[in-house]
Amino acid sequence: MKKLNVFIPFILIIISSCGDESGSSSDSYTSDDAGDISVTDTGCDIYKCDNTLNTVPIEITDYKPFIKGPYIMYTDTDSTTIMWETERPEPSVVDFGENQISLKRITGGSEQIHEVRITGLRPDTLYYYRAGSGEFMTEFFTFRTNPNLNKPFRFAAYSDSQNHPERHSKLIPMIAKLGPSFILHAGDAVERGWEEERWQKEIFDVIRPLAFFIPYYFAIGNHEANSDYYYKYFSYPYPENDLQHESYYWFRYGAVFVIVIDSEKYLFGTEDPEHKWVVQTLKKPEAVWAGIRIAVFHQSAYTDGWGHCDYDGNLQIRSSLIPVLEKGGINLILNGHTHGYERGLLNGVYHMIIGGGGGDLDMKCNDFPFIQKTNYVHHFIYGDVLCDKVRITAVDIDGNAFDEFEIPFEYPQPAR
Repeated sequence: MKKLNVFIPFILIIISSCGDESGSSSDSYTSDDAGDISVTDTGCDIYKCDNTLNTVPIEITDYKPFIKGPYIMYTDTDSTTIMWETERPEPSVVDFGENQISLKRITGGSEQIHEVRITGLRPDTLYYYRAGSGEFMTEFFTFRTNPNLNKPFRFAAYSDSQNHPERHSKLIPMIAKLGPSFILHAGDAVERGWEEERWQKEIFDVIRPLAFFIPYYFAIGNHEANSDYYYKYFSYPYPENDLQHESYYWFRYGAVFVIVIDSEKYLFGTEDPEHKWVVQTLKKPEAVWAGIRIAVFHQSAYTDGWGHCDYDGNLQIRSSLIPVLEKGGINLILNGHTHGYERGLLNGVYHMIIGGGGGDLDMKCNDFPFIQKTNYVHHFIYGDVLCDKVRITAVDIDGNAFDEFEIPFEYPQPAR
């Protein structure tokens, strides 16, 4: 684990009621090297954690109430987004509650692609929900809000599921059995992003059983081609009047901070709006006080594999974005683009390519010394986030685990 040379004049720790997630506590410090920022956070999540991993398998179902969904999108400690698509415009209705009897209802206008944001929820709480038009309502599904406290959980990740839903669909039952809290997808969800039918066949028909219950967080890849369908079907936070910003965003889940970057728009200059956003986002208290910081974007800086052996990674990302992520305290980078699995450790940062979601496989061409493991197979990974580390396991399409390693936590790790 890389040690950052950051001068911290003092650390002031104030811990109060940590008995539950509603307790109030704060930790503060200032750092000259971090831009003289002041950081506060719910400090007890750093110091109190029950190191027990409790996962609940997701039951696979063939239920198809709508064209798409309902599916869970961006979720926080107190809110979530539910989306679905109907044959024709209909009123949006969502019933939700902590049980199936005492329900609240949110209604919206007549839409074909429905998007309902539910707010005012409690952290780390299981909610039941159903969606419909009033005349027709789905059966009940569940979602869980993000925790405030650090608690063990599991996530899954993969990429490049394009063009072969028959392969992609083989990963879904294996992921479901693991009971992840969310799924990261590092781009190239579809082969040709401008073709609407591919979003249905290659993504939404395949992920439907998981997306009923847990959120997917997609990075945009080159095969999405910055299509309007990405912005139409996915819902992530973006500033007002800047829809394109929806392809780069961040979230925090317990001890994990995730920043999703649009490698297709990154202009590799200090005046680039996305560059500025990345720098400032990694200074946020949610990032500084995380146990592990993960960056997800499509094109990798380095790769040992490719289809024609005429490529070894994106040179602009290598020279411009990677130094920003290293200075920003990123521990783990998840990429796709190369269709296979690669893992390496460079300058204290783990680089992983997880492009085994279904696309035709690449082959080994290069030999970067820092890349420790390669395997050009269809696969996914999952991470078990414990109290002081994350244990990552790679699993191939036949269910065989072929790699495992651990990344320890460090608190705090301010951006330089």
